[in-house]
Amino acid sequence: MSKIQAPTQVIWGKDDKMVDVSGADVLAKGIPQAEVHLLEKCGHFIPADSPKKFSQLLLDFYTSHTKSEKLTKPKN
Repeated sequence: MSKIQAPTQVIWGKDDKMVDVSGADVLAKGIPQAEVHLLEKCGHFIPADSPKKFSQLLLDFYTSHTKSEKLTKPKN
């Protein structure tokens, strides 16, 4: 995982019964500069458990990284 260079967002539900929440910490430590969000009152199906929060996190992440890529892309 340490070779991952792409912007990475980890969104994890604190009440996940399928995969222990400690998995988020493993990903955070393994992926350089990973952005990690632990959501309260969410299980494994975060888009269903907290659709507004999930959507906002995705939108914010996408927006922040597409703006920075536009600034760093070389012009032809």
